[in-house]
Amino acid sequence: MADILIKNTLIHDGTGKSPFKADILVSGSKIEAIGTLDRILAETVIEGEGLASAPGFIDTHTHSDGVLLNNPQH
Repeated sequence: MADILIKNTLIHDGTGKSPFKADILVSGSKIEAIGTLDRILAETVIEGEGLASAPGFIDTHTHSDGVLLNNPQH
């Protein structure tokens, strides 16, 4: 059983392609699958209808270029 299943969310994948509607399966801290996941059981199910997701990338935004040198996360 997976940890989290986000159903019917609009996914922006960061490639510049048009967003698409799909489900996202998360186990631990990793995305396990993206697609039509109707038969998957999860501890937590989030209804994503009307919501947008951007799985797999995070903008660690900063207004100072110096942070890039001091914090390897960026």
